[in-house]
Amino acid sequence: MRIQLQHAAHCRSGDKGNTSNISVIAYEPELYPFLKEQLTAERFKAFYAGVVTGPVERYTIDHLGAMNFVIIPALIGPLLG
Repeated sequence: MRIQLQHAAHCRSGDKGNTSNISVIAYEPELYPFLKEQLTAERFKAFYAGVVTGPVERYTIDHLGAMNFVIIPALIGPLLG
C-alpha cells in the first residue's frame, strides 16, 4: 500500500546559514518502522533533485519516532557574506 507522507507524519524545517534541517515525526509509533525503512537519505535527495545538490545525512531518533535530515549546502549559488 502506498500513502502520502503527510498522512503518516508531520515535518518541521529550519535553516542556519547554508545548512537545512528537516525533521519527520511519525503520527503514531506503529508508523515509524515503515517510515524509517522507506524514507532514506537517497530517496529524500532524489525527491528534491535539482534543489538539493550536496549530500543528505539522515539521523534517526528511534525513541521519539523521528528522523532528521540535514542538507549541506542548502543554498544554490555562492553565499553572500
